[in-house]
Amino acid sequence: MKKHYAWSGIIGPLLIGLGILISILAYSGSQDQSYSLLNHFVSELGEIGVSDLAAVFNGGLILGGIFNLIFMIYLASQFPGWIRYPLAILGAATALCGTLVGVFPMNDLDRHLFVALGFFNLGLLVALIYSLIFLFKKDHPFPRSLAVPGLLNTAAFFIFNNFPPQFEEGIEFQDGMAGLFSNRPDFIPLAVMEWIVILGILFWFLILGIYLTRSTRSKNDRTAHSPNPLPE
Repeated sequence: MKKHYAWSGIIGPLLIGLGILISILAYSGSQDQSYSLLNHFVSELGEIGVSDLAAVFNGGLILGGIFNLIFMIYLASQFPGWIRYPLAILGAATALCGTLVGVFPMNDLDRHLFVALGFFNLGLLVALIYSLIFLFKKDHPFPRSLAVPGLLNTAAFFIFNNFPPQFEEGIEFQDGMAGLFSNRPDFIPLAVMEWIVILGILFWFLILGIYLTRSTRSKNDRTAHSPNPLPE
């Protein structure tokens, strides 16, 4: 059964990506504007009452997030020794926060921000730690080259998490965002950076999922063609 878990690293990102694409195509904002990656934040796709297919976006996050959680636990299991346990906990917590973003859309802003910030902070740790392991540990099945997209994601998370404030000092977040949305500029750097983070981490998961799926298939083929195949 475990050999099928690698597919969760492909299914999860694809479900989330499909939910994003469908909700973007149907989006019509509060001012009857179409969606743009240049000046709209990711979570706006899930805002109930504003995004026409918010349920599709939020549902994609929830379903895809469940598969991502399974994959993060399976990914951690590929490493020998005690390190697999903290990796599994960290990865599962990150995926859970991403899933809960769909449960608590922007309409429930306090809880939405809590789980979204949890995802971005934990995601930075996941990308960094796995990249360092790929580079410096030897007792695992992954090539060092997989650290490259991981480090790029680490940099994207770090830049996003430390991005300069979008509002003047002293302005409350909700008031600042309301002002930004009411007079939306054509280009919002923080929104673009958020999209880079989200698309980057989905792409990295896809790469890892494809690698593990192909690796598992190759291992099964070698076992099937060996003179005395061992049972799984």
